Amino acid sequence: IAGHAYETHIRDIHSRGIVSGYSDGTYKPDATVNRAEFTKIVVGAQFSQSDIDACAWNNALTDVESGVWYQQYLCVAVENQVIGGYSDGTFRGGNTINFAEAAKIMVESFDIAYQQDAEFWYKGYIEALGVIGALPKTYDRADQSVTRGELAFMISQTLAHQDKKQVDAGNVGYEEITPASAAARIGNGMPMVVFFHASWCPKCVAKDKWLSDYYGGSNGATVSTFRIDYDAAIDL
Repeated sequence: IAGHAYETHIRDIHSRGIVSGYSDGTYKPDATVNRAEFTKIVVGAQFSQSDIDACAWNNALTDVESGVWYQQYLCVAVENQVIGGYSDGTFRGGNTINFAEAAKIMVESFDIAYQQDAEFWYKGYIEALGVIGALPKTYDRADQSVTRGELAFMISQTLAHQDKKQVDAGNVGYEEITPASAAARIGNGMPMVVFFHASWCPKCVAKDKWLSDYYGGSNGATVSTFRIDYDAAIDL
């Protein structure tokens, strides 16, 4: 992997114990990934081993044999509605996974905010990965096969995004605004900013981050900033 475009991300998920490579000591970053492999790696990255081991397999997908090597990982994915299989009830684990399928599994597994597109079922998932910086630069189209290097990038970037959110959450303080405290700010001749936060809207999340970074920094001392959480999944 030395010198590979996704070397850093491969080393990251390896250090986290998410992948171990092949028995010959290689990772094969340019090899494609099938649906079973992708599911196993993503579920292993997000869910605890105890949850994976404890999942009760109900053999809901007709082409998956009981005891197959990825059974418990698929069990968790089905139980958490990450994967539902094809309309004919199959999983087709040996099929190479494409970006449309991979993006859905990633977004649903890591609970990434997205906005469903009425025309293309996969568009919102792919856009959501782009918002958090987890869409590989080698991505070209939705039906494009995913490589092991691209898989490493998606997981590494998503975990980095989660880590940052946890840090940010620990540093953010909230003040309950009362009529009295609001009156002290509104109409006092000082600048004021009010913005909506809609976690389900990828474009809104990107703009919210800019606003939070800008007005939450040194500007926060002189600008009263109000954030209104908007949870309804409808257009603002």
